[in-house]
Amino acid sequence: MKSILAVQWINDYCSQAKYIVKADDDIFLNIFAAIEYLVSQIYEKDYAIMCHLKEADTSPIMRDPKSKWYVPKEVFEGRKHYPRFCSGYAVIFTANLVPFLYKASFDAPYFAVDDAYLFGLLLGKVPDVNYISIQDYMTLNQNSALEEYEGTGPLVHVASAAWEEGAMAKFWAKTLSKLTSWAKQHAKITNKKALDRKK
Repeated sequence: MKSILAVQWINDYCSQAKYIVKADDDIFLNIFAAIEYLVSQIYEKDYAIMCHLKEADTSPIMRDPKSKWYVPKEVFEGRKHYPRFCSGYAVIFTANLVPFLYKASFDAPYFAVDDAYLFGLLLGKVPDVNYISIQDYMTLNQNSALEEYEGTGPLVHVASAAWEEGAMAKFWAKTLSKLTSWAKQHAKITNKKALDRKK
């Protein structure tokens, strides 16, 4: 329900947006790298979504009512595995998908596995979606990602788990110390706009 309310809010108030980023609250997302390395790949694409893509028939559907991930048999009837969907811990998609997702939510049977509901069942009703897997840019291993950000090498992971207290602050401090020339220029623009608004 939270995901659909977010889609409704975006549909109602963010018609000027070109891209939407959805991330869990325990996920660090390097927004500078996401724009520079990922959004640039869908700049000229319509109906595009970038995510950790779960291909069809690779993720079992839990039919046990005692399971936290329970899905009623009426949903994806006759299937033992989900169709293609995006793992929702960090997703970037074009805003023109939002009205389709919102409209589809009125007719689709509801179930509580938000990733498979929003980016599987509902997204599956949208024709000609461009799915782009960015799994290699994301990790749920917080410690290895922090080592990468604290090291001297290039940054590979745009998104990482950040569940430990203080991890998010560490990621941001290291991100700001490693900005590329493109990111530094755009960070200055952002800071100037913020200052202008305060005047």
